[in-house]
Amino acid sequence: MRVLYIGQYSAGSTSRMRGESLQTLLGAASFEVIDVDEPICQTNRLFRSFGWRYKSGPLIGNIETHIRNRINGHYDLVWVDKGIFLGASLVSAIKADIKVHYTPDTAIIFNQSRPFFESIPWYNYCITTKSFEIEAFKKKGAKEVLFCTQGYDSAIHHPYHPFHEKEGIVFVGHYEEEREYILTKFLERKVKVKLAGSNWEKFARKYRTDNYLSYIGKGVYGNEYGSLISKGQLGLGLLSKWFPERHTTRTLEIPACGTALASERNEDTLSIFSEEEALLYNDSRELIEKADFALKDPMYLEKLTQKGFLRVTKGEFEYLSILKSLLVQMKVVNAE
Repeated sequence: MRVLYIGQYSAGSTSRMRGESLQTLLGAASFEVIDVDEPICQTNRLFRSFGWRYKSGPLIGNIETHIRNRINGHYDLVWVDKGIFLGASLVSAIKADIKVHYTPDTAIIFNQSRPFFESIPWYNYCITTKSFEIEAFKKKGAKEVLFCTQGYDSAIHHPYHPFHEKEGIVFVGHYEEEREYILTKFLERKVKVKLAGSNWEKFARKYRTDNYLSYIGKGVYGNEYGSLISKGQLGLGLLSKWFPERHTTRTLEIPACGTALASERNEDTLSIFSEEEALLYNDSRELIEKADFALKDPMYLEKLTQKGFLRVTKGEFEYLSILKSLLVQMKVVNAE
């Protein structure tokens, strides 16, 4: 079997985790990778920023040229990971028995991309982790849409700290107004908050003299990320309000790191967790009240932590398991 994987392949990235898991599962005689991080990093910073924002310009051309120069012959399977920059002319030119597009992000309602919209009909399968976008993919011409949950990588997402070493809450994610409100309420209650993510600089400056806030920076990856999550007594799986998000990678990564998860109660989270396996809430008021109770009752919190960890690590949410299920559905591998 000859397989081509196209995606960002930087160390510690979730796309690389998926690529390496696919290589393990397929055991392909030939597993080729085209790393789109290379042309992205080589593009002028201004053009790079413009390309990310508008999905056009020199960045798009550089990525397509990079890929075209490296595709060679016919493939049994081509897996494109988060291919928002790949247009129809490129995808249609790739010769393969099966072409797959996978994205863990919103790709229709948010992060819109004209090149990607035009390329959708050229994939045999479009895989999404956003249940609210399944019908949108079909309306854009997807031949077949597969849904899966987000996942975790046990090599990175595992307990680093025993329960007695944990303290406070931890959140990793970009800034949103409601998220600021929630973190502010915790700081007012003198709860230690560890924070990482983009666009929090103003918030961090505001609380720079507050000993309860530790701002790690814009990004934290790999084992450093796993250790940070594992250090918290409670991990916030805050969902974005920019689109109707129902679960994220944090939803699985936090309990996999041996930390109790706090997340919104909705169709997706209820399909994964019971009320005894995660701290589920309907609004910010309920979150703060339940978090206050949990942080003041270590015995309850430790039981919640253990049950959440066991729920996630039974096997079905690890990348290897999720990807195998998808490959079975596509009849690429057998179910055994």
